[in-house]
Amino acid sequence: MAMGTAVMRHPSTCVSPALPLPPSVGTSYSIRDQHMSSNTPTMSSHQPGVRPRGIQRGLSWCAVLLLLLAPLLASAQLAQRYSVNTTGDVEMIGNTLLTCTNNSPNNCAQAQAGTVTADNNRAMGYVNIDNANLPATGVGGWTLYRNSSRATLSLPAGSTVLSAGLYWGGRAATTGAAATARETVYLRQPGGTSYQAITADAADVYTFTGQGAAASRPYTAFANVTTLIQSAGNGDYYVGGLTALTGNDGLGFYGGWGLIVVYENAGKPFRRLMVFDGDGGTVNNNTQPISVSGLLTPPIGNFDAYMGALVWEGDDGIGGDQFLLGGAGAVSPGALSDAQSPIGNFWNSRIARLGTLFTAKDPNYVNQFALDLKLVDISNIPANLGKPHVANNATTVDLSFTSTGDVYFPHALVFVSDLYRPEVVPTLEKTAVKVGGSPGPDLHPGDIIEYTIDFHNQGLDGAIRTVASDPIPAGLTYVPGSIQILQDDGDPSHVGSKTDATDADIAEFVAGDGPNGTLYFRVGNGATGGVPPPTVQGGTLLPGQGVILKYRATIDPGFGGGTITNVVSISHGSLTFPDDPDQTVSGTADTDVSVTPLPALLLAKTASPNAIPDAAGQTSQFTLTVHTYSDAVSGVNVTDTLPANWAYVAGSTTITLPGGGVITGVAADPTGMPGPNLSWNLGQNMAANQQMTIVFSAITTAAPGGDSINNAQASGTSGGGPLNANASATVGISNLLISKVANPTMASPGDTVTYTVTLTNNGSTRQSHLVVNDPLAAGTTYVPQSTVATGHVLIDADYFDQFPAIAFNGSNGSINWSGSPWTKTDSDPSVSNGSIRVVANAACTAGNCLRIRPQNTARFIYREADLTSAACSAAESVTLSYDYNNQLGAAAGDRAVSAFLYTGNTQRAPLGVFNISNQGTSGTVNYTLSGAEIAADTRIRFNITGTGGDSNTRYVYFDNVRFTCHNAATTPATRDNVPAGANPDLSSGVPSTLVTAGDKFALGPGQSMTVTYQVTVDAGATGQLVNTASASSPQTPNPIQGSATVLVPNPALTLTALTLTKSASPASVTQAGDVITYTFSVENTGNVTLTNVNVSDPLLGSLVCTPIASLAPGATASLSCTGNSYTVTQGDIDGNGGRAARRRADLR
Repeated sequence: MAMGTAVMRHPSTCVSPALPLPPSVGTSYSIRDQHMSSNTPTMSSHQPGVRPRGIQRGLSWCAVLLLLLAPLLASAQLAQRYSVNTTGDVEMIGNTLLTCTNNSPNNCAQAQAGTVTADNNRAMGYVNIDNANLPATGVGGWTLYRNSSRATLSLPAGSTVLSAGLYWGGRAATTGAAATARETVYLRQPGGTSYQAITADAADVYTFTGQGAAASRPYTAFANVTTLIQSAGNGDYYVGGLTALTGNDGLGFYGGWGLIVVYENAGKPFRRLMVFDGDGGTVNNNTQPISVSGLLTPPIGNFDAYMGALVWEGDDGIGGDQFLLGGAGAVSPGALSDAQSPIGNFWNSRIARLGTLFTAKDPNYVNQFALDLKLVDISNIPANLGKPHVANNATTVDLSFTSTGDVYFPHALVFVSDLYRPEVVPTLEKTAVKVGGSPGPDLHPGDIIEYTIDFHNQGLDGAIRTVASDPIPAGLTYVPGSIQILQDDGDPSHVGSKTDATDADIAEFVAGDGPNGTLYFRVGNGATGGVPPPTVQGGTLLPGQGVILKYRATIDPGFGGGTITNVVSISHGSLTFPDDPDQTVSGTADTDVSVTPLPALLLAKTASPNAIPDAAGQTSQFTLTVHTYSDAVSGVNVTDTLPANWAYVAGSTTITLPGGGVITGVAADPTGMPGPNLSWNLGQNMAANQQMTIVFSAITTAAPGGDSINNAQASGTSGGGPLNANASATVGISNLLISKVANPTMASPGDTVTYTVTLTNNGSTRQSHLVVNDPLAAGTTYVPQSTVATGHVLIDADYFDQFPAIAFNGSNGSINWSGSPWTKTDSDPSVSNGSIRVVANAACTAGNCLRIRPQNTARFIYREADLTSAACSAAESVTLSYDYNNQLGAAAGDRAVSAFLYTGNTQRAPLGVFNISNQGTSGTVNYTLSGAEIAADTRIRFNITGTGGDSNTRYVYFDNVRFTCHNAATTPATRDNVPAGANPDLSSGVPSTLVTAGDKFALGPGQSMTVTYQVTVDAGATGQLVNTASASSPQTPNPIQGSATVLVPNPALTLTALTLTKSASPASVTQAGDVITYTFSVENTGNVTLTNVNVSDPLLGSLVCTPIASLAPGATASLSCTGNSYTVTQGDIDGNGGRAARRRADLR
């Protein structure tokens, strides 16, 4: 509040300027003082060391009285107006209705623009941008005060307004018509031209009786406008007709309005959104505190939080007022600040959000002249390190207003914080697969459908009382005994088949619930059986834990066709707020299946194998199955059209007739051989519900060049007339390649040889269930910690995605990534860029590392270690460490990656969260394990905790993950288990097979996998060491091979051998006259030292090189030469296509 020299009209009277009331109410008011006695308190004795601007000794008792009353303002409290936990945010807009009118004491335009410091203890007048639409009179018929301003509300698309409050304030008389007029302002909504009276309840109008004279008391008012804002939505809002004084009385006149909107939006984080309001004043170290309770911020990692307020009479030119964050839930408690709110003068007449001025208003003044409407950041993020912010696991925080030199009036306060909650419903998925009945993919009555229900907790709080229920819809009948729990991370002992009865297990089918019965599943840790005691209830799913449920249903034989919708529901509560009904949530997911009536005639076709090499002479066997159903069909014939480059194999057909008879050999051959149009003119009569099969083979006459589609048709006649049924089968191209390279190709005992094995799918079809075998050559020993696996590896539905080799690449026992057995479950082969991949780029601190893109739901990857074996069994301490490089951006839709410590499927401790709030950070996490955390199956697990995410550009990289066992008497060591199926000898360095049959993986078309590893040549090994790797798959049943040979000379024999390498620069030329310079290097690949090594080149007639005097076995050297340049002729260009001239060079 601006405190200036009082206007004196009589030595013993403080008079307030007259309020511009309607002409019929032209009354002025004054307050008479008492004679000041000799013991009247002075300014210095009441407020030591503080003298507000303009207060001079000898002031009237009226002015001193105001100062004496000011501390009493702190007794008023702000009370909670609205609170909700939801996905959403709070928006605050508003504008001033008074501004400066002249250039005293400084330039008014500069004051409005904020380029000079200015307060409202000057001549103040109305802002009025919409006078034409403002009504002439207001409620009760009085003349309306001519002021109006605009602000624009812009909520994100898809928002729902939950609460909206309109706040206004100014200075006015407390008696007469003005007292009533203060209760009402006028609002024009977006798109409208007329104003609507908004009147506050009497309890929501507050007068500061200790400030100013009776004819000029500060007041505040509030009205609930939720319904209006819900209806009008985004756009321009105008407020006017505010009852407020103008002019100048030395204390300062002001007026304005604010709109605080709480809204829900699915794209926003789950948050606590709170609004407090009421009235209070703060002056000279009298603090106005507010405690916000009932919170629970995330226990680890970063999160967003904001606090803000609407405050009147905060002056640009008077310092000392602060906005404080404190209490047990605060980190670095103290005064807040941002770019628009200095730490020593927070309330400085600005409207701003998170340090940015709000400009969507008219007039768009920077200085609001005693109106502040602000939101400030108190997020738990690295950028706020050392600043006041909210702590992890906070349940309460204290917000305070204080000042050492100003009077101001807090009117409303908002608090926004991300919350810690379970999130299960968004992950709920239900799928349906045909598993029995009629042939082909289409669904018909009598077919069996297997339903899979999949959900997991992607939040940061445990989900309790977790229950799924699935009513069987009309048209389906539950298949008895088909309930299965495929996964329950909350309690893995639940996995397996369950009885249909309501008994001690966690699932049942209740035939009497609903028209066709209902399935119930109680899952998670602590889930009970269906019969009390104990209380029948679901269990707990901790963050990252998931469930997969299955059951089967039969389509009723009498179902007439159409869509069947099957809906599953889940419900759960919150582990942290177990008794809060608002935290008990439920949701549904459904799947639709389309059912068509059974036709009289149905044809199905399959091919085996369904992928072949792209070459002539490849054979596939085709099976045609003809079915009849409700009607008999006569004269059934079958035709088959072979694709290009295919021919029928004579004598390959076997026909199984409906009655069980079999036709084979020449008698079963079709007409039209060898194709492409094959016909089996059987004229077979088939009764209802019969089947006939035709099995034949075809062979490629030339390379197909792509997928081959084979079409067939069955025809016949029923009572309704002619019938036709069609089917097809596709044979793809299988082109699996393997290569193996040894470096070097000649070695001596004790030397190290590096092998590189590359597997490439160069075909058009996916190579699934791949098996790679690579036995080490006799005479070699595997080098521990030498394996590196890179490339894109998919997953088969029945297998974990395991890199096909174990890798120990770190120093001192530290485990590096480099293709080690990280396990990814619930993967998605269709994600071409991969949510979880091993990469090698600048973001990795050392070699390969794990890259996680938080794009897809239900992805996690873990590193498992046996911390009970060998060096770890007697460890004095065990530490888990990993490096991270977080490059997640702040784009909409980005989600978090969380790290947890598990033993088996039991979560032990959260380790860290990487999300958009700590973008661009890197560092190392160290965690000391204890107690049950040290086990044979201790895991670090990284979860992708939500759906969404950007395209391909932002990731979190994890590197150098290690469990280190510290023992005083031994070198720190790290032990790790070997993945299922891999040779356990890998950990001891003496494997017989590098990649075993148990390591199965898949490659999509165009994808490849490369494994490198090292061996040492054993003492006494001689001759050719041949190492052969092989690979096979269902699509490539005949194993393909790649070999590499290393020659180990017999040291007892003399072997002289030289290898010459000739290089040209440049590698290509374009015209005659270009000059090519050649260089030469030699390698002694024999086992004796060579002397006087030299080179000659017929192309270079003037070539002279300095001989190499001595070259030891295995040594390489470059020759120093002159005359080693060649000028290109036109003949070289004409006959060589622009390639560099090539000629033989000879060693001697």
